[in-house]
Amino acid sequence: MRRFLFALGLVLVVAPLAAQQPPRRRVVPGEPSAMARVVMELDRQEASLRRLSAALKRDAFIVSKLVEATGDLRDFQRNSAIQEAIDHVNQAIRRAHQEPQASAQTKLALSSMKDDLEAARKQPMMADLAKLEKKMLERTRVVQFEMVQLLDDVRKERLALADILVRVTRVTSELDEGTNEALGATFSSFRAGGE
Repeated sequence: MRRFLFALGLVLVVAPLAAQQPPRRRVVPGEPSAMARVVMELDRQEASLRRLSAALKRDAFIVSKLVEATGDLRDFQRNSAIQEAIDHVNQAIRRAHQEPQASAQTKLALSSMKDDLEAARKQPMMADLAKLEKKMLERTRVVQFEMVQLLDDVRKERLALADILVRVTRVTSELDEGTNEALGATFSSFRAGGE
């Protein structure tokens, strides 16, 4: 009940004061306010950050599948080892072609790995699995390098977002303090008999 009375009193006090005060800044009809422009930019940046996050998840998935494929080559059953490696590389290739798509470099590395594995599958007893494993590790480094670059971009964006959050929190606190002081002064004025 006290909250309701306080809110009602606040509306009854602030509304007449707001009606009497001329606007402090000139508002151009149809032009968005400064805060509306900030929100629009935030919407645009949010979409960009979501794409960056999705790309990082994509590359992490691809690297994990390539590591599994490389580990599969250590199996003593050559046919099974090669087939399992091909399956993991195929999963990585499918993920690389989903949105957001991987870079051309990553797609080329994956395609080369698949070609090497397919050639080994045709002649499993002749395939040098140790050499094939080494080639796969070299090509995995290409994808890992791109993932690390994305990780650095994400880190930079995260630091910027943390800075923005601190600033918004500080400004919000200052606005709250100013509003509380203004309302306190207004209520004090009414208690003293002012209008």
